[in-house]
Amino acid sequence: RRYDARGTFTNLVGKRGGGPGEYQHPGGMAVTRDGLLIVFDPENSRITYFHPDGKVQRDFPVVRPGFFGDNFVIDTLGLIYQTVSVGGPLTEGYGSRQQYVRLSPDGVVRDSVHLPERYMPVRVANTFSLATSDGMRWNFTERRLVAPYLPGGVLSGTSHAYRFVVAPVGRPVLVVERSHTPLPLGDAERADWQKWVEYFKTRPGPPPAYEVPRLKPAIRALRSDHLGRVWVDVFVAAERRNDPPRPAGDARPQLTWKERTTYDVFSPAGAYLGRVAFPAETELLAIRDHRLYTRSKGPDGEDRVVVYRLAQ
Repeated sequence: RRYDARGTFTNLVGKRGGGPGEYQHPGGMAVTRDGLLIVFDPENSRITYFHPDGKVQRDFPVVRPGFFGDNFVIDTLGLIYQTVSVGGPLTEGYGSRQQYVRLSPDGVVRDSVHLPERYMPVRVANTFSLATSDGMRWNFTERRLVAPYLPGGVLSGTSHAYRFVVAPVGRPVLVVERSHTPLPLGDAERADWQKWVEYFKTRPGPPPAYEVPRLKPAIRALRSDHLGRVWVDVFVAAERRNDPPRPAGDARPQLTWKERTTYDVFSPAGAYLGRVAFPAETELLAIRDHRLYTRSKGPDGEDRVVVYRLAQ
């Protein structure tokens, strides 16, 4: 669905199928500087460029299927990032060695960027995540973090240390570290998560050995923007919220203690610029120069797209 700057619906882009301008599953989407929508469709093994009016500009086949998610991006040079395994399709999945392949706008492989072994994202046995109105939330276990660096390169770190590494292509590596005092996981907040642990034990299969620690990690996730700023999604103190009760028959617990989406922002040189704390029920979707595109909840529970502008 495409909307104009005032929020008015204008048109649909593509539809389900296998023909030109169709897709089975949008495994990744990105928007170019000149306003074209790029859709990665792994099931049809292709990437398609759409004009804003929904017409196809061009497409090209993708030889290696790659992985889905936020790692499908366009960097400042206009190169497309796709995450693939070093060893090919037979070794794809958690635990395999991965790299970013950078494709030119016409689908030619320009080069590849290896992901640091130490910070490879791996599946942790006692980890689970919950989809909340503030975004995805993990159960406070240690995780390795990796993300594309949009000027070209890789961001990496680990959740339990306030330290991240910027590895630009063809330039020296930058390590940024900031002092950090772990926040305690309050008794009431921890009890919320323990209810989810007990809920998962009631599901079919061997009972999981999930853990909910007493202290919160430092960093939830890393991201960057096309200006080279680094956005560090940090853990903060939770607040109590009164969500409406679940429908009858829905046995899932509720999170009554939630964290607001909060980012520390750093310059391309690693200088701390400040903190951006969003209102409750808000998730950051995209950053375009000094505009922040978010999804939030309205008074009746409806989804809203809210655009903020960073003060100069």
